Amino acid sequence: MNQLKNKKFSNSLTFCFSIFPFVLIFLALILQCSLVLAHVGVNHQHENVSFTPTSYIETIKPSSEQGSIHVIVRDEHNNPTPAFISIKYEKSWQYIVLEQQFLTNPRLSIQRSDRPQWKSKFPIHITGKTNINLPVGDYQILVGKGIEYAPQKLNFTINKNSTTRIELSLERHINMPEKGWWSGDTHVHAPRYNAKSDRELLWAAQAEDIHISSVLVMGDANSMHFPQYALGKKGTVNHKNNWLVPGQEEPRTSELGHTTLLNTKQLYRNTKDYYRYDLVFNQARKDGALTGIAHFFGDKFYSRNAGALLLAEGLVDFVELIDNSGIFKPDHYYDALNMGAKLALTAGSDYPWGAHIGDNRTYAFIGQGETLTPAKWYNAIKAGKTFITQGPLLTFLINNNTIGSELTVNAGEKLTIYAQAKGNTSTGVPKKLSLISMGNVIHQAEAEKPKNATLEFSLTLTAQQSGWYVIEAQAHNGAIAHSSPIYITVNNTKHTADSAALIALYQQNINRIQQLSEAEFVPTEQRENFIAWLNHITLVYEQKIKQLTTKQTIKEETLD
Repeated sequence: MNQLKNKKFSNSLTFCFSIFPFVLIFLALILQCSLVLAHVGVNHQHENVSFTPTSYIETIKPSSEQGSIHVIVRDEHNNPTPAFISIKYEKSWQYIVLEQQFLTNPRLSIQRSDRPQWKSKFPIHITGKTNINLPVGDYQILVGKGIEYAPQKLNFTINKNSTTRIELSLERHINMPEKGWWSGDTHVHAPRYNAKSDRELLWAAQAEDIHISSVLVMGDANSMHFPQYALGKKGTVNHKNNWLVPGQEEPRTSELGHTTLLNTKQLYRNTKDYYRYDLVFNQARKDGALTGIAHFFGDKFYSRNAGALLLAEGLVDFVELIDNSGIFKPDHYYDALNMGAKLALTAGSDYPWGAHIGDNRTYAFIGQGETLTPAKWYNAIKAGKTFITQGPLLTFLINNNTIGSELTVNAGEKLTIYAQAKGNTSTGVPKKLSLISMGNVIHQAEAEKPKNATLEFSLTLTAQQSGWYVIEAQAHNGAIAHSSPIYITVNNTKHTADSAALIALYQQNINRIQQLSEAEFVPTEQRENFIAWLNHITLVYEQKIKQLTTKQTIKEETLD
């Protein structure tokens, strides 16, 4: 027994000595990371940036001697312009962590980016010019501004106790406003206390080339978050063609999903019947606000529950199909369109859960040559004249009518279709471009290698039945773009799924509502009104099913 114990002890001692070097290495790495993270030196002056070495393995050890660069970024008109910058060592993959100058994301310890072209590059905003202190060495700077400008790179050297001056001029690879399309982010959360808050938000929007930022107060059943000093017109501010417009993500529950109201005149909130989303939507619509459902994909926050209830009576203007989650599942959206809903698409960053304003963006068509105003932009969303993107920029025409159009034709007439996705090597070179109708891919173009910035096709179809048409683009870097529909009405019939599929979709929503009625998440004092709403919407779907069944019976009897 003693021999066995000694053997075990000996084996344990051998094991301890064998792993001891690895323990030392691990502790050294922890110490290195601690020193790295301690080397922050926060500086909130907007034209000064502090240097923070990264804590990744194989980092280059920075020199103890320092110098600086003075950076000026100019737009196509040669004016200093807010932009994104990122800096790396010239002969390494390693990007340097720089502290954000303004609008620091409170949820991120370092300023990463979720967008494909900026991942692992730690970009920060600058106002157009800045001073950056760096250790002596050779570097490369990357400068960008949204997705319509071609990013610029420049190598430079930092010398001891001297300042290197750098000027970079950005050039557009496309000008969407000239075509009547203006960018926006419909999902931004940031407190707005005063003019300073607005100035930082506008700088960030300008750096991202975002023209309309919907800044949303956010609520739940108990409280409100991200306060704003004013709503409506008093809370709408701009600098030239960059606007901040108040809105709200409220009501918002994990059982029915999150909703978004855009271009609001006031706060719309009903704490007495918090789960009666319809009451808030009806009130907001009377005031001209846009009503929508956020995170409308998969079952994130069960947003499809809100869809089942609100879509039945046409209370929804738009749905958000892309957010910060990286999920892209348009199936719920296609189901809603197949039930006859006319829904615009939006996309938003969900900042600060998303890393930066504009990581996902909505383009709205206000008309070529039109001056941008928030009213025109939100009216374009309500009319369905939008596409959403993380990089590729879309053009979609049927018989020369753009996204959001409604065409009435006779059976046998020709539909001339043109689809285009355009990008660049940074924002995303198109890999696949699809034409989709009623949820089915009916044509597709592909580019195996990221050589051409443009992927496009033209084709002619014969109108046979009513339907909706969209295009979807996927880039080689993973970026997604998707259009709102063009609707085709043939011989005055509805652009819905066939009767059997439509009945199945209605029944699916009835089943969802039944599950909600059996749940016990609604407070007792609110339950009666909530159940009354569920019963009403169930009756709406049952009547729709009855009408379809009756029509189908009459059709079969006529054939007999």
